[in-house]
Amino acid sequence: MDIKLPADCDSAIRIYISERQKQVEPKKALQIFSDLAAKYPYSKDSVLHVMIRCYQGQVWDVLHESDSAIACYEDVLPFLEYHRDLVGMRAMAYLYTGWAHAYQGRRLTANFYLNKAGNELEDTTYSSDGRYFYHSNYNQPARAALFTEIADFALNNELDEQAGMYIQKALKACRLMGDSMPSVQGYIFAEAGYIYAKTNNRDSSIRSFQFSLPLLLAQKDTEFLIAYQDFRGQAYLEFEQFDSAVQAYKVGLQLLARYKPQGNESRPFYFGLAKAYFGLGQREACTRALSLVQELSRNNPDVGLAQRKELSELSLRNTLASSPLYSELSSFLKEADSLYDIQRIHSISDMDAQYSLQKKNARIGHLDKENEAFSKRVAKQNTYLLLTLLLVILLGVALILLRQWQRRKQLLAERNKVVLEQQLLRSQMEPHFLFNTISVLQSLIRKDEKERSIKYLSQFARLLRISLENSRKELVPLSEELEALQSYLSLQQVRFHEVFTYEISCFEGWEEEAESMLIPPMLVQPFVENAIQHGMQGKTNSEGRIALHIQKLDGLLQFEISDNGSGIGKLKDEMKRSSLSSIITGERLELLSKQSGQQASLHILNSADNQNRGTVVTIRIPFVED
Repeated sequence: MDIKLPADCDSAIRIYISERQKQVEPKKALQIFSDLAAKYPYSKDSVLHVMIRCYQGQVWDVLHESDSAIACYEDVLPFLEYHRDLVGMRAMAYLYTGWAHAYQGRRLTANFYLNKAGNELEDTTYSSDGRYFYHSNYNQPARAALFTEIADFALNNELDEQAGMYIQKALKACRLMGDSMPSVQGYIFAEAGYIYAKTNNRDSSIRSFQFSLPLLLAQKDTEFLIAYQDFRGQAYLEFEQFDSAVQAYKVGLQLLARYKPQGNESRPFYFGLAKAYFGLGQREACTRALSLVQELSRNNPDVGLAQRKELSELSLRNTLASSPLYSELSSFLKEADSLYDIQRIHSISDMDAQYSLQKKNARIGHLDKENEAFSKRVAKQNTYLLLTLLLVILLGVALILLRQWQRRKQLLAERNKVVLEQQLLRSQMEPHFLFNTISVLQSLIRKDEKERSIKYLSQFARLLRISLENSRKELVPLSEELEALQSYLSLQQVRFHEVFTYEISCFEGWEEEAESMLIPPMLVQPFVENAIQHGMQGKTNSEGRIALHIQKLDGLLQFEISDNGSGIGKLKDEMKRSSLSSIITGERLELLSKQSGQQASLHILNSADNQNRGTVVTIRIPFVED
């Protein structure tokens, strides 16, 4: 869609976007686009207003204000998705939204938006000065680079099929570039070689690397040659050619030492060396490389939880390679990876569902805005006509009825959203909990406490199994929920060095009914976790006490979780951080009340014992007889 811009907009975009002066004076650019957005509001010229907001988001990106950039694009996406002809602006909005989420570390969300951008890039471009958006063949170097980045994000999120599809599109764009920008083509072919190796396409991987190296050597592009060695080393690891991987990583480190002696890019090369040495059975060399990786990872904000988890797993495997515990460790890690895969699938599925719901609500919101604008125009133009007055009254009644209908639909959508959030919540095992559990296991093994480590590993495997099975169920027997809570408390007791004791007690005769009493899973566990994390602070030598008491009422089970911690009044900051679980649990209990006809409830109070020290959480949950 070719948009003719007013002179002031055209000048601002030419200066601060096309000529990239926004990088010199971003705050001035931000003020100019804010003034333009106010001058051309949504109701006056919607398309122009949306374009200005898109450019405003770009300036926020330059200022590294990711949340503000996301807010700009989320504001305009409903309009862009409703108007399907605005393909180019929509592609730009998806791209910058994906990048902003990537800067925040939300990789699944980033991949979601980048994938949507990839779908738009098939038939979208803008003019050479970057001002006008229309359908055409996209600028090929930009297409190739963007498709490669989308493929890389997909691969990092283990979406191999999606990564292969986008790297094919990137290579097609490379072929259309001819002899232009050989360094960029060499880099893209190198990454394609790694992606093909990751997706088990050995022949295509070898050919891609063969295309890449001559292009990079001819241009003497050191930056891309270093990246080439990293991609080549990772490909050799996939093919289990560990000697070749060692050689590739050593060449990469030599290039880094020569051209970037002050840089901090050597961590992936040493980590790759550690993997290669482990594959070759060279334990001491692997240990030395891992020590360097740990040193480079310390206090490094760019090293995420997933990378630290991978480092801990390799360290454990290397430490236990010749131990009888190695087979049990492998079994444990395999089961943990299986749980992670299910969580990832659920996350993507829930994200798609939530996006579809948001999309429908956005279209309804857009119709509401258009109807409101139309109503104002009719009222202004026909003030003195009785017929027009009658029309306005009728239109007002229609709008009231429409809004009531929208409100009912919105309430239904919110209810479905709560259900989706709860399905995702109860299918998750907190990543920090997994990481801390592996760290505790590693510490026990290093201290040669074999019996405790085997017991700890067995308990955690049992908890993983229960969580994996219950993630697919709406209701579970009381006995299984108690077993999961027992395992969780035992693990946390070891992790926090026995600073607390715990007790679980049930109503008389519960053993006979525990299998037939069905309740929703994972309602009680977040409050047990809060009691441990917040209530046990400052406790030593088994000073802490946590009690879980279960009573059977008329059609309800009452769970009372009490501790002897500091109480609510001294934990206001912690309670704010953990309030989300209370809110979501409260919403879920409200839904349960409506579905079962029994009044579910949640109460959090200071304890009346021990001079009001400690917290008591009381949850009443409807149960179903099997």
